[in-house]
Amino acid sequence: MFFPNKKGDISEVMKILVVLIALFAIVGTTQKLFAAGDKVLEGKDCQATLGLQDFTDKTFVIDFENNCRTITTDIPETKIRTKNNDDLSREISRKIVRTWDIVHQGTIDDLWNKADWLNFLGGQSCFIVYSLNVNYVPEDPFTYAQLYQYMRENNYKVIEGVEKSYLSYIQTEGGHGAVIFPEAWDTPEKFKTGDGLENNAIKEGTSYAISVVSPYEGWDSFFSEKKNTVILFSTTDYARNTMRCEWK
Repeated sequence: MFFPNKKGDISEVMKILVVLIALFAIVGTTQKLFAAGDKVLEGKDCQATLGLQDFTDKTFVIDFENNCRTITTDIPETKIRTKNNDDLSREISRKIVRTWDIVHQGTIDDLWNKADWLNFLGGQSCFIVYSLNVNYVPEDPFTYAQLYQYMRENNYKVIEGVEKSYLSYIQTEGGHGAVIFPEAWDTPEKFKTGDGLENNAIKEGTSYAISVVSPYEGWDSFFSEKKNTVILFSTTDYARNTMRCEWK
């Protein structure tokens, strides 16, 4: 058995114990919150890992490389249950909401300043959380405007008895986030008016990315209030080659 004989050793052991307790607590909490609604809690390890940043400045158990990786999935999950574009919008909207939860609803103030996180990202301040391979579109065209309208007008169950629209959930829960369509909104004016979304369509056989990005990468000029994290929806090709978002 290990018996520390120095104050420094005791201090380090206590820090390790605090981190391990915190890890188990966060994993347990996230599983209770979401497992009931999802067959598999996607990104739960990354969510727990990011949460540890609030407990310690040490990184001996924080393994971003293996815990935070891009989730690649096909949508819709079942074509037979996807009768119209609203059904497909619901699947995509749930992935966008899940992304917001994985990054703790934008409440980690130093997420984009933490050296270990940015080193894991190769120095980039953008990370692709989901890569969605669209294998079926019920009604063509299916525009970004339709997806955005669905997110504004349809509700997501936050907890039992409490519902918010998908868009409102991201805008008001936690650190008050935002969803940006960078292929259409390249200026703050377009973001405020919502113009341009009808010119971009979601197509079969194309991959789309849901990414998280630092607002300080030029996006802070889009908002009147501070944002800690912004969600981007675009083709995966645009996210990787134009936005330079990291894929793991």
